[in-house]
Amino acid sequence: MNYTLPIVALATLVASAAAQADLIFSEYIEGSSNNKALELNNTGSNAVDLSQYSIELYSNGNISVQNQITLSGTLAPGGFYVIANSQATGAILDQADITATVTFFNGNDVLLLKENGVVVDRIGELGNADYFGGEVTLVRKAGITQGDPQYDTPFDPSIQWDSYPQDTFAYLGDGDAGGGGGNPTLAQCGDPMTTISAIQGSGSESPLLGQSVAIEAIVVAQLQGSNQMDGFFVQEEDVDADGDPTTSEGLFVYADTPAVAVGDKVVVNGQVDEYYGLTQLNQVAGIEICATQQALPSAATVSLPLNDRSDLEAFEGMSVAFNQMLTVNEVYLLGRYGEFMIGEGRRYIPTEVAKPGTAADAVLAANALNSLIVEDGISTQNPDPVIFPAPELSAYNSLRIGDTLASLTGVMNYAFGAYKVIPTTTPVFQGTNARTLEPTATPDADLRLASFNVLNYFNGDGTGGGFPTERGAETPFELERQQAKLVAALEAMDADVLGLIELENDGFDDTSAIAQLTDALNATQPEQTQYDYVIPGVPLGSDVLAVGILYRPTVVSPVNMPAVLNSASSPQDETGEPLFDDSLNRPAIAQSFEHAASGDRFTVVINHLKSKRDTDCVDANDCDQGQGAYNIARTRAAEGMAEWLASNPTGVDDSDVLILGDLNAYSMEDPIQTLAEAGYASLKSDGDYSYVYDGAAGNLDHALASSSLTEKALKTQDWHINTDEPLALDYSTSYKSPGQVESFYAPTAYRSSDHDPVIVDLAMNAPPVASFRVFKILFWYLFISDSEDPDGTLTDQHWQIGELSFHGSWNLLPVGLVKRQEGNDVTLTVTDNSSAQSSSTQSLPRR
Repeated sequence: MNYTLPIVALATLVASAAAQADLIFSEYIEGSSNNKALELNNTGSNAVDLSQYSIELYSNGNISVQNQITLSGTLAPGGFYVIANSQATGAILDQADITATVTFFNGNDVLLLKENGVVVDRIGELGNADYFGGEVTLVRKAGITQGDPQYDTPFDPSIQWDSYPQDTFAYLGDGDAGGGGGNPTLAQCGDPMTTISAIQGSGSESPLLGQSVAIEAIVVAQLQGSNQMDGFFVQEEDVDADGDPTTSEGLFVYADTPAVAVGDKVVVNGQVDEYYGLTQLNQVAGIEICATQQALPSAATVSLPLNDRSDLEAFEGMSVAFNQMLTVNEVYLLGRYGEFMIGEGRRYIPTEVAKPGTAADAVLAANALNSLIVEDGISTQNPDPVIFPAPELSAYNSLRIGDTLASLTGVMNYAFGAYKVIPTTTPVFQGTNARTLEPTATPDADLRLASFNVLNYFNGDGTGGGFPTERGAETPFELERQQAKLVAALEAMDADVLGLIELENDGFDDTSAIAQLTDALNATQPEQTQYDYVIPGVPLGSDVLAVGILYRPTVVSPVNMPAVLNSASSPQDETGEPLFDDSLNRPAIAQSFEHAASGDRFTVVINHLKSKRDTDCVDANDCDQGQGAYNIARTRAAEGMAEWLASNPTGVDDSDVLILGDLNAYSMEDPIQTLAEAGYASLKSDGDYSYVYDGAAGNLDHALASSSLTEKALKTQDWHINTDEPLALDYSTSYKSPGQVESFYAPTAYRSSDHDPVIVDLAMNAPPVASFRVFKILFWYLFISDSEDPDGTLTDQHWQIGELSFHGSWNLLPVGLVKRQEGNDVTLTVTDNSSAQSSSTQSLPRR
């Protein structure tokens, strides 16, 4: 309710200019959120009848009363009376006599204290909307015993008030020991102090929470910069440590002034607080620097893995040192929040290395004990510069998962529900997992197959417009950057057949995404190594994403039309429902090829199964049960794929089949095991990975081969250009400063996607050549084989004459024996070391 002062009231205010009273404002708190309070002090020698007094609030320069309260009760001589906001913190409410809405003020609102309608004190100048008391605590100076009734004159708080940082509550309710407000007595250097270990206690919360304390300790980390934590970490000197391993000797002090330096011995007066789990001193009333350049307290030794996550509470706020080889396990948020994850060695996705259930749960538990976040101590998002690795992150100075640290020293912080180390010395990374310019070459390979998730490659309308699209680049500029990185990767991969995942599902004409990417790749290729792409005869479902196949016509030739696995072509379950559901899984493409140099044929199948996210999980039975959401849908798709491939969908009767793509399932999960049981073995080795999630590596992108193709695989590799790199180094311009848009980007393969490409090198098999001669010598037939295998050895030579058969490179048989077979022809079938066969037939000579 607004109360508009009538002319008579204004006149009363003017007449009160010289009014005096024993009741004055002694403290004003305009803190964060609803932390607002007023304190009154009776400076006289007699009790005050509070019912004669009222407080009025005038907001934003108005001369109309916005709020008011008439007091009640009595206040003894020298007594204090606190009026608080009902939603204030407990440290205020514990001192409050009453709560009232008159505390709904901001730093430019005027407060008048009136006795029987006459102004006796004020905070602010009536009618002036300038800020004088925002985010501050004002305490009346010692010696001020009379109010300031000059409400219509400029208000300068420095004349009668001492100013303290926002959320300083230490003086509320008892003013100063000398009476009349002013500074309470503060601990000084050398005074008896509360030990930090007593403040920290042995539990997750301080046993002294809310109490005012004084400490004397050494500054071990200074983070008072404008974009830092607005404070510093202190630690007890070694001689003052309590020797209890369950209590920390370190503490964070929330105070950005006065400036301190590492090595300063300081006395801090403040209140114990828990800031989202971090024990700290807040409402700091005074900081005194007792000495400088002091020896730093000893750092506590910490090692990974931990015995229990709660063990780190005993190091909160302290200097800590890791004297072991540590491995970087995650850098996804390096650019966004300036942090990365460390552990002892690589961590793996539980279901990558263990069967779902108890075994995988054990890996999950072990992973939780083998991780810790390292952060930069900067409180703002998207820091510029990103200080890891030194001197700063850039496209050509990356921090990669798998890099190692021989040691690490810092302070133990707690923020956003996790313990985090803030380095106090610059981390020195060893390039254990250095970038490579290209995948490893494989001697004797004559065909390279690969799959690559190209991370939402959408090209707008294909003519430079149509942005933003549903996914991927938001502008033509971003598409240009994305495409340059993808082409750099694809060019270096140098594959003869390429399966692409996460293409825009916009067809196959000249403006389609697959056409544009193929054209861009061909611009880097000489004519003899350029690519074409497979065009399925049916639409690839209704999802915005699709898979695609590129190939080099000079190396391989498509045999027959491609086949598409979707709901319509899928084998059915016993209820008649398709095993492969294309409302969840993206349709798969199978294409058979013939290798030009050898004539060997093979079939590749490119896949992208349903993701693990359960944000839209409709079927509760198929939500995450330890293998991610939609595990049942993916497993059914795997069953359907195996049955479909067994039906020879491309019409090429050849046993060489390779399943490639993003199956969204880790190696020990049901879909991969289902395909293994159907005869498709993984070509990858233990420890391989194509994707890192939450600091753990695993395979979502697979190469699963039939037994005959497995024998031809010389090498399978994940080219680690993406998932080990910080997200900030991708093509996107989001969450980056203008300078970082340039410095984080390079038209190179690194962070061209979030998945690593999978590359399979094969030695294709030229079939053996069956050739022989037959001679009739008197009463004998002489059979001599001239067969050969151009790229291997013959393992069998089988002769057939009617029902007579024999093996070997030659034979001498009686004419009578041969004639009794009632056949005039002889056939030789030869088999090579890759199980390929060929046959030749001749008529027997008559003489």
